[in-house]
Amino acid sequence: MQPPSDPQINRQNPKEYFIYWNHDVPEVLWHKYSRRRIRIKKKDNINRYQGEEREIYAEECRQVWKYRLEKLNYNPFELALSKLNAITERKETVETIIKEKAAVITAKATLTEAERRKLTPINKACDLWVESRMERTRNRNSVSTYRVTASWFKKYFEDLETISTPVSQLTRMDISSALMAAKKAKGWEPTTFNNEMDTLTNLFNWLELEEYVTVNPIRGKLQKVKTQKHKHRWYDRETLELVKAKLIEKEEFLVYHVMEFTYWTMIRSKTELMKLKVGDIDRTLKRIHFSADLDKTGTEAYRDYEPEFEAVLDIINFDTIPNNFYIFGKGGEPSEFKCHKDLFADRWRPIRTELGLSDDFTIYGLKHTRIVHLLMKGIDGYDISHKARHTDPKSTKQYQRDYDITLLNVYGPEDLTF
Repeated sequence: MQPPSDPQINRQNPKEYFIYWNHDVPEVLWHKYSRRRIRIKKKDNINRYQGEEREIYAEECRQVWKYRLEKLNYNPFELALSKLNAITERKETVETIIKEKAAVITAKATLTEAERRKLTPINKACDLWVESRMERTRNRNSVSTYRVTASWFKKYFEDLETISTPVSQLTRMDISSALMAAKKAKGWEPTTFNNEMDTLTNLFNWLELEEYVTVNPIRGKLQKVKTQKHKHRWYDRETLELVKAKLIEKEEFLVYHVMEFTYWTMIRSKTELMKLKVGDIDRTLKRIHFSADLDKTGTEAYRDYEPEFEAVLDIINFDTIPNNFYIFGKGGEPSEFKCHKDLFADRWRPIRTELGLSDDFTIYGLKHTRIVHLLMKGIDGYDISHKARHTDPKSTKQYQRDYDITLLNVYGPEDLTF
């Protein structure tokens, strides 16, 4: 390139002086200009002056531009070159990204199905697991549990901005850190923590089975928190009478009837009774239909009920309720909509507290009470197992922990009922 020409003062227009010189255009900018050497003009506020004062100021400006060109290597195209370089760099970056993504796509196209599964990101893997659980069970409570676990697990990695990491790359430490962070954030009690750990293990067992991970990284490598074990206590004669009297006094008839149902049908008060519909009870055949959806084992069953249960049905005007209604539906009343899963316990808890009873006295404890009563009546253990729908006779034997044969000396037939 030729050097810039010597700056001059242009006086052709008396009203508009300016400094000018000729400057070569850099080759990379030739496409922007019609000529390869152009005139550069600088007014520098020269025309705010008049007469001799303007002549003096214009000459000073000319000297300044001469110095900048010769000593400081001033380049009037510097800004344009800078913008062009930035555009070029962005273009190169975009081209590099496109090439890298194209390489990844090409590489993935040659992977086997098993290899592609190993690249499944954490969030997608969790969603697939929840979908698989939904296909395997119709129990909404179970599905809700899976969703909750998947939610807090994904949130941990979203907060770390690593949610797109392949699930196969997670280590025991990664998973343990997520579990402990959730425990701290949510204030989990030991039992809840252990349950979440079990569900998380279920997730990674499934991922291993479906080959999204090579091996479950937490199998046998996470330690549960110690918990205090509680049991559902049976209601001795005095306690049961005390409870019934208090429920009547407080007009808490919902809990009273729920306890009656639990006692006479030996139903699981929380997971089954809330799903029991009017059509499940046949007053002609005197039996109850436990559908596969209702039973925790997913097994359909029928059981006869005792004559005393007829009076319970009469009290709630059973024959006037539509067959498709839940007996204890929304709000505890017969309804085509189910009640909240904690409704029974929430209504029972303040009564129990007022009576000064321990947390071991639950509504479910009425099923235990019935079994103890049957043992005291001398009913065969296998018959009791059948009535209670125990798949293993050992379950019935566990209730003998509360059965003391000496009670026969003080309990009469009138005591072995609700």
